[in-house]
Amino acid sequence: IAKRNALDAARRAVALDSSLAAAHASLGYGLFFIDWDWAQAESEFKRAIALDRDYGPARYCYTQLLWVLQRPQDALTQAEAAVTNEPLSAVSHLALARTHRLLGHDEEWGAELRRSTELQGLAPAWADLAEFFGERGMLDSARVALHNFISLRFGPARASADLIAATVPALNGKGDIPRIRQLAARQGFGNTDADYL
Repeated sequence: IAKRNALDAARRAVALDSSLAAAHASLGYGLFFIDWDWAQAESEFKRAIALDRDYGPARYCYTQLLWVLQRPQDALTQAEAAVTNEPLSAVSHLALARTHRLLGHDEEWGAELRRSTELQGLAPAWADLAEFFGERGMLDSARVALHNFISLRFGPARASADLIAATVPALNGKGDIPRIRQLAARQGFGNTDADYL
């Protein structure tokens, strides 16, 4: 119900003042994530950008849609514009990092993840950074990043040393998934949260 209310509010905002980029971006976001109406969502993101080329949220939300539409080069253009327009936005840097990941630009992926975590402690950026380090065998750095992710996403009490020690090897494809699930359950993680780990 809350999601539907948010989408209805975005529609009302556009109806009240169709010249607001934020209203169109919000509607695009709702159409994308709630209705899965990707064509209309893209139209709303484009309208938001046409109204205000410097509005970062329109750019980084549109970036996410472009990932789903399998248009990574277009996503790169939008993510780079988001960072240019809002260089201190951790979310913009995370969108750019994930776009570089999709394109196989590993060094840029890591650099943008680091920048995102320096700007703000976003849990998803720490999760991605743990993956980045784990894939490279940088296990100490992966442990720190995973600890930060779990602490931010689920609370510091759930970031047990045992859980982190079991999960880090999985970042490099060598983990004991049943053991991770068992440790996660002991820490009070539900199945969905354990899968996220």
